[in-house]
Amino acid sequence: MKILARNVRCPGGEIDIVGLHDGDLVFVEVRTRSSDHNGPPEKTVDHQKQRFLLRSARWYMARRRLMHFNPRFDMAAVIWPAGARPVVRYHRNYFSG
Repeated sequence: MKILARNVRCPGGEIDIVGLHDGDLVFVEVRTRSSDHNGPPEKTVDHQKQRFLLRSARWYMARRRLMHFNPRFDMAAVIWPAGARPVVRYHRNYFSG
């Protein structure tokens, strides 16, 4: 994936990563936790967050004149315990828009 932007400020929040992969404009939500004792980071991307990401993706695509790309929504779930190496679970097409 070619990274186009990181930490993009948009109305109502931020898009973590925007990239280009196989003709898709990829919006990546990154969730980091020190453990998954209270549930996995994946569970924190609820319907409200998905709606925000959809709106933000449309805003970004319109602003950058990238409406000809197919948007894709991925997720990087990171478990990073203190003093240990992080474990990353990457989910392609985590939800559809």
